[in-house]
Amino acid sequence: MFFQQSLRELREEREENLTNSLLERLQKGGIELSWLDWLLGERSIFIWLPKGELWSVLVHEAILNDSTFHRQGAPCYHFTPCEEIKRVASDIELSRRYLASLPSENRFDFKTISGRSELRFFRDKPLEPCPLCLEAYRGGGGGQKPLDFNEVHGKNLRKFYGKEREREWNRLASELIKIRHHTCDICQKSHPKESLHVHWREDGRVEIVCKNCERRI
Repeated sequence: MFFQQSLRELREEREENLTNSLLERLQKGGIELSWLDWLLGERSIFIWLPKGELWSVLVHEAILNDSTFHRQGAPCYHFTPCEEIKRVASDIELSRRYLASLPSENRFDFKTISGRSELRFFRDKPLEPCPLCLEAYRGGGGGQKPLDFNEVHGKNLRKFYGKEREREWNRLASELIKIRHHTCDICQKSHPKESLHVHWREDGRVEIVCKNCERRI
């Protein structure tokens, strides 16, 4: 029991250090979406950090073909699971490069390419929000609710979802279990889906826990 507890403490220390490094990178430019554990909520795009925290992020296309850039202009940023983001989620190989980020201001990095040559790099460029994301944010009624940039990302999932959203939370919990490949975060063993559940810790982290380990929490 003592050995198992020591291993868990070492793992949590490693996960905390990695999470802090990822958060810093997310705040200073972003991380390629394909490198992260990410999932779609009803109104947000979430990433699951190694420490067990879920954060809502902004997503934008980081590499554009130069002809596309001249035709359509700069990319927009996404903050809800609009049709484009759903297509990205279904693209297993992520043939287009998207970045997830947690910027404090409307400033993003992207570049244009032609063939294999990089043509231009844009740093700290303000982007427009995705029109479909904006419509969802305003309730789909065509209203003119002003967009609060810092309101649509950066939330810890526990603060974002209350008990009234329990049905959606159950759906997200099922996705989290898939991301962890049906593995308990405590004993590190694989279990049938029905033997696992998502456990909120007092410190706000999320864990996948099997029935055996649940008895020891």
